Amino acid sequence: MTEYLSSQDDKQSRFSIEDPTVMTIGTFDGLHTGHRKVIGKICDRAKVVNKKSLLVTFRPHPLSVLSSKQAPRLLSTHEEKREMLDKCGLDYVAFLRFDNHLASYDPKKFVKDILVNQLGLSELVVGYDHRFGKARAGDAALLELLGREMDFSLEVMLPVQRNGRPISSSLIRNALATGDVKSANLDLGRPYALVGEVVTGKKRGREMGFPTANIKLEDSIIPARGVYAVKVGISNGIGTIWHNGIANFGVRPTIALQCRRCSKLFHFHSRSSCSHGRPRTLLRFSGCVRCIVCVSIVSITITITIAIAIAIAIAITIAINIIITSRTWPKYCRWLHIRSRRMSLSFRHLSWGSCCGRPSGRV
Repeated sequence: MTEYLSSQDDKQSRFSIEDPTVMTIGTFDGLHTGHRKVIGKICDRAKVVNKKSLLVTFRPHPLSVLSSKQAPRLLSTHEEKREMLDKCGLDYVAFLRFDNHLASYDPKKFVKDILVNQLGLSELVVGYDHRFGKARAGDAALLELLGREMDFSLEVMLPVQRNGRPISSSLIRNALATGDVKSANLDLGRPYALVGEVVTGKKRGREMGFPTANIKLEDSIIPARGVYAVKVGISNGIGTIWHNGIANFGVRPTIALQCRRCSKLFHFHSRSSCSHGRPRTLLRFSGCVRCIVCVSIVSITITITIAIAIAIAIAITIAINIIITSRTWPKYCRWLHIRSRRMSLSFRHLSWGSCCGRPSGRV
C-alpha cells in the first residue's frame, strides 16, 4: 500500500524516510504513458535491490507560483492524481509544497537537503528533459556530478514516443484544446476524465422531453467546444455506476449532459443516483461527435481548396487569352496600320474649306 508524505505547512516539514529509496521526481500532470514507464522502472528496480520506491512531486504546480499567467490547466486534480498513484505499486509518494521558499533552493541544496537527507535518495531515475532548482538550473549533467559527490546513481529515461514524437503533458493539453480526444487518450493510455458536481440548471431539457444534468467541473482542462461521446460515472457512496452519455461543451462554464441507459433515457432529474449536489460525477471521453474546432478546420480547408481552384481557373483563362492575343495581335496591328494609311490618304484630298464645312471647289 502506498504511503503518502506531504508538506503543506508554512515551512517544509521534516518528514524523512529511513530506508534507501529508488526515486523519481517531477510534476507528473496527467500521469501519461511516459510517466508510467518511469514509475514502472523505479518499482521494478526497488524490488530487485530491496529498496523502497518513491515518487516526489509538487503541489501546487510550480508554474502557478513562478508565473501564474503561464500556469497550465491541469490534466488531473490532486485527488485524481492520488487515485491513479494508488494503482502504480509505489511504496511512497511525497507531495512537496511548492512555494517561493522552495523555488529559491539552488539545485545542489535541493538535492542534498531534501532528496538525500530527508528522502533517502540512493538511486534516481528522471526523464530526458528534467530540470530542477532555482531558475531550472539543474539538469541531468549536474545530477551526474552530484551523484558522484553524494553517492547516488542516476538513470535518464529516453522519451516514450508515439508517431515519432515524444509524449508530453503539453501535447496532450494541445490535443484536448483542439478536440482531438482520440490522440489525447492514446498518449494518456486511458480515456481522459473530468470530475464535477451536478448543479441545478434551467430545466429546458426536461421541457423538451430530454432531461439533462448540468455539471460544474473542477479545475481541469476542458476540451474544445463541441459534442463528445462519454462514459458517465455516478458515485453512489459504495462504488461508481457507469452509463453511456453525450456531453456538450458550450460557452458556459457548465456542460449539458444527456445520458442513456439500456436504450432508455436516463432521467437525471428523477429519483436517480445522480441527484443535485452529488460530490463526484465522472466523465470519461470516448471520442468527439462534433467538435467546433474540427468543423472550423474543415470549413477553412474547403474554403482554401475553393480559393485555389478559382485561382487556377483564373490563371488558365489569362494564359489562354495571352496565347490567343499573341496570335491575333500582329494581324490586328497590320489591319490598323492599313486603315490609318487609307485615312491619311483620304484626308490629303480634303481642303481647309471642306474641313470647315464649306465646298472647296474641287470635284
